[in-house]
Amino acid sequence: MNLDVMRMHVLLVLIALVLTNCTTLPGHVDGYEERCIKMNLEEVPPTPHDPHDGYKNIYACNVELQALLDGSAIPYPEGTMIVKESFREGEDFPWLLATAEKKSGSWEWKEYKRNFANEDFVKILASEQVCIDCHKAVKDSGDWMFTFYESE
Repeated sequence: MNLDVMRMHVLLVLIALVLTNCTTLPGHVDGYEERCIKMNLEEVPPTPHDPHDGYKNIYACNVELQALLDGSAIPYPEGTMIVKESFREGEDFPWLLATAEKKSGSWEWKEYKRNFANEDFVKILASEQVCIDCHKAVKDSGDWMFTFYESE
């Protein structure tokens, strides 16, 4: 087997491995905009060194509005899901969704992205440690979350 054919075989194997690890947005995340509570009144602007480029909206799912209003949701109850959507400047669709789900007393972190409005979100193959390292700054004050519910 010549070197070019071997390279092609290796490339095809790598593509197959990547494609089999692609996970689209889970069904329980879909529709978050309608069934979850939007936490921010204004879009959250990007900050220096922001890992989620763009303007953001944050949603809390599976938590009661009253608990968000009176602050009793912190720490968040088991089953809470936080969804952060990010919009790039000049685009009218979210390019990134970051989720945090409270399971067994800990947060499970995932990120999904897409390049076009008509594409499915695909899970980013990054370590949860990236999320943990950033959010640990608010571990004690906000149960790992930067955004609190804002009412008018």
